[in-house]
Amino acid sequence: MEWRHPSYFEPQLTDEVISFIARPMLDIYNETIMDLRHQFDNAYTRGCTIFGRTYGCIVHLIMSGESPVPILLKDGTFKCIFQIGSARIRFCKDDFLNPSNQGFFKKAEDSYYGLFPSNVNEPVYWKYILNEPSTEEDEALVIFAGYNAENDVVAYWD
Repeated sequence: MEWRHPSYFEPQLTDEVISFIARPMLDIYNETIMDLRHQFDNAYTRGCTIFGRTYGCIVHLIMSGESPVPILLKDGTFKCIFQIGSARIRFCKDDFLNPSNQGFFKKAEDSYYGLFPSNVNEPVYWKYILNEPSTEEDEALVIFAGYNAENDVVAYWD
């Protein structure tokens, strides 16, 4: 299946708007990895810190009103669900094609998706995904992806 740019499905999801969240996510990841090099730091301490800093940054960016388009904070708990246009969005750290997190495919608002039949070519939920490097030579990457009701990627940005 061909992956389309997110703006194909939601016109407000332009490169500028997606980057508004993606760029700070990547900066936080890189800064946190540099900060947490203590002998007692491990994947848990780094993972919690990356999540906490990213959560705080996203909420701050939304509340600042500096976004190129309106962003609505729909759930300010650690679920951190926000909306750009009609797209409900979450963030996580995982492999976007082969996620290992059990909650990865949890949609932003489960009750909505069962009301109407969905088109398999259209995304029903969106995620900013931090892909950690798999080797020391690789670099981290933030991907923005839209998934259909069958959990297949149909929209992609990096």
